[in-house]
Amino acid sequence: AWAEIFKYAGTAANGSYHSAPWHPDVQFEKSIHLKNLYHQKYKKQITNTSQPLSYDATIVMADAIRRANSLDRTKIRETLAQTKGFQGATGNITFDEYGDPLGKEVIILKLENGLRMYHKAIKP
Repeated sequence: AWAEIFKYAGTAANGSYHSAPWHPDVQFEKSIHLKNLYHQKYKKQITNTSQPLSYDATIVMADAIRRANSLDRTKIRETLAQTKGFQGATGNITFDEYGDPLGKEVIILKLENGLRMYHKAIKP
């Protein structure tokens, strides 16, 4: 629904806030790296939050495979579950005992004049 909020709400959306997993203005090191890679390859900017999430999923999995030093899926799963302090495009990635992210940054966006403006990042 947020992807097309201005289409349906028009200017009534101005001043509203919503959360997102990523925004181009975050200054996480891996976010900057991803934006540069993406621009080099496609000659345009990242336009949605699915791309950084997919990037993080891929690089955290590759990191787990390297740390497991194996392609055995059980070893990879165990190593992935032990991920702590991994720096991704969407911020720090640490999993709890249930596989949920701990202390994951949430990006707060403010809607103004048809744009999603970066407001701040918080750790709930």
